[in-house]
Amino acid sequence: MKNDLLNTGVLGSVMLLSLTGCDALDKLVDALEGGPQTSYCESLCDWAVECAGDESSLSAADMMERCSEATHDSDSQCKEAEKGNLGPDDIIINNECVEDVDEMGCGGLTGSETDVLAGRPPEATCIGAYGALGSGDPEGVYNTYNAARNAVLLTGGELCDDVTVGLCENLIGCVPDLGDDDDARDLAMDSCMDSMSSFTNSCKSDGLYDQDLPIDYNIPRGFAQSCVDALAASDSLCSPSSWIDIADCAGAFVDPLSGTSLIDSVMSGAGGFLD
Repeated sequence: MKNDLLNTGVLGSVMLLSLTGCDALDKLVDALEGGPQTSYCESLCDWAVECAGDESSLSAADMMERCSEATHDSDSQCKEAEKGNLGPDDIIINNECVEDVDEMGCGGLTGSETDVLAGRPPEATCIGAYGALGSGDPEGVYNTYNAARNAVLLTGGELCDDVTVGLCENLIGCVPDLGDDDDARDLAMDSCMDSMSSFTNSCKSDGLYDQDLPIDYNIPRGFAQSCVDALAASDSLCSPSSWIDIADCAGAFVDPLSGTSLIDSVMSGAGGFLD
């Protein structure tokens, strides 16, 4: 049913009625002018990239590229908004959702386990109103949100590589007489990576850091970088057999849910390099 005066549908009119004053007038004018709009996908990716900035070793450009591909694959309505193919009613609904996404905090991506598992896009404007657009898929709105969250984080395999590199960057400091000799340090790094290869390969094949939010929040992921950072400042760095005494490292190499434990593998690799 159309509102003939404003040429907006019932849902768009309800959204307008929730606004007051100049804000409502400006949004109505923008909707009637039409044209390309910031899409739900774009707003989610802006949010995810900003929130993950200090949590992911991916560059902002890489995160944005991955997120854009994942969210657009999940939500075909995004392309319609960006191409300017939405009518006034849909523009109002789209833009209200986008504005609320812009106001989201980072807890749903980088917060506690409870925050991440409970993370959702805005209920009324996105899951409710925006979810009624196009094919009418509120669950799809939530799936697109999850696609954005997963896209900006390292894959499990990438994190295995990152952890190994971080450990070896620390461990070569235990090798005497390297000094500022770049060639010697490069050789030591290659030797360490080779010694740690069994851990790295098992880390990937066992899926130690694999994660697909929100279903399988991965506990060891949260300890992995903390362990690398803790070792850099620890007196136990050059004694791998003592790493288990560091709380973050004890949690970084054991998955309590699957029972996977690579503690022996990581300590053996590190010890083999130092021997």
